[in-house]
Amino acid sequence: MDFKNKHMGHERIGFLPTTKPWTKVVEQVSSFSGKEEEISRVAKTTLDNVQSRFKYIENDGGVISAFHFLVLYALAGRSEDPIAFLAKYGINLSQRPSIIEISKEVSKIITDNIHSKEYAALAKSSAIDAISEWQLKHSIVQSSLFSTDINKEQWKKASYGSGFCEIARLFFASFTERYLKYFLERAASSTINSVYERELFNDRLESHVNDISRHAFDTAKITQSFAAGWFNKNTKEGVPTERMTKNFLRKAFSKMRSEILIQGEVING
Repeated sequence: MDFKNKHMGHERIGFLPTTKPWTKVVEQVSSFSGKEEEISRVAKTTLDNVQSRFKYIENDGGVISAFHFLVLYALAGRSEDPIAFLAKYGINLSQRPSIIEISKEVSKIITDNIHSKEYAALAKSSAIDAISEWQLKHSIVQSSLFSTDINKEQWKKASYGSGFCEIARLFFASFTERYLKYFLERAASSTINSVYERELFNDRLESHVNDISRHAFDTAKITQSFAAGWFNKNTKEGVPTERMTKNFLRKAFSKMRSEILIQGEVING
């Protein structure tokens, strides 16, 4: 996979998975009558589906590209000129890059590596979430999300395992949360005709997704120490290869699958 010289682009997903497990979710949503046990069952089934589908994510070009972007972004902090370092890999940012600029570059690097529009869109959003949340957390002077500048000292914090593992955790947590919420809301909008029932579903869903979101962040913690060790080991000689990245994602998503299964039992219990 060539991470250089990609064309600008953006893919928007507007569909639901059509596999049998997701059909079951849609059927459950369509029969929703406002009972708490029903929304709990829908959320649990969706969590189970995500746990199952995570088996295939590490081979997706869009996900690999998004995570590779995070690796390059972090490694740039070791350079005397982070902007010039990123430019060598086809990532073009100004000297004071905003989140909007970074978002455009994430889109660009993912575009030619899309296997699944579903995964690519989620991976892009999750990468932006991870960078923006990390920058805001470590910013010396808090500012608007769309004008957040990253200074050299702050950037350097991301360039070693202790900083990168935070970014990785934010990425995996956001990916899981977005996956759940997006497809549950899509299922509701496509199967519940009543505006009142759809609003009721979304209101009830929100409380459950908030619980799941917290679990997603807690679950992603399992990737944190693993990510730190991987990053320190595989960046000694420079930028990790695609194979190294895929191996990391395979192990990380495997850990996430196991934890999601446990968390699903917690939520359903």
